[in-house]
Amino acid sequence: MMMAATALLAMLPTVASAALPQGVWTNPKKSVRVVFQNCGRAMCGKVVWATPQAQSDARARGGEPLLGAMLFRDFVEEERGRWSGSVFVPDIG
Repeated sequence: MMMAATALLAMLPTVASAALPQGVWTNPKKSVRVVFQNCGRAMCGKVVWATPQAQSDARARGGEPLLGAMLFRDFVEEERGRWSGSVFVPDIG
């Protein structure tokens, strides 16, 4: 579980300001793309593309469908370069 969360967090960009990073980000394995956007005063990230294998893995483990899943919720920069929020890992529900 920790490895999956770490892989997802690796998608978060490193920023040097309080501005919320936005755009489409790809995980290190290039198997999932997440669009990051403002969600009120925080940042959220939703899956907009995934390989067939990534989708299958999420389904096989009883998770919700990967496409459209909100993986990151309520992310705020608590201090410069340190973000906190909720992460949903579809492979483990």
